[in-house]
Amino acid sequence: MRRIIIDAKDMPTPQALHQVLKEALNLPGWYGRNLDALKDCLWELGPVELCLLNAPLLSALPDAYGEKLFTLLEDAQEEIPAFAFRRVGPKSGLSAVGDKK
Repeated sequence: MRRIIIDAKDMPTPQALHQVLKEALNLPGWYGRNLDALKDCLWELGPVELCLLNAPLLSALPDAYGEKLFTLLEDAQEEIPAFAFRRVGPKSGLSAVGDKK
């Protein structure tokens, strides 16, 4: 399973969040940069573990966007056998430079 590490520090807006996800997950050109499109794309990724550093920072996004993202990713983990999501604490030793395995 590939491990993709992203950092909420790089996602101060919903637009930035989707750009980070697009690049980190290598999402297709048709990715619509919204939560519905993200969920559709997660089915196509193959085995991947998405690790999110500094997750509490996303709580500052407008319209509870961070919470909506967490719900989507946690639901996807339940529904998609080849997808795993975890919020990673600062002492985990992981960094967002891309511990892709």
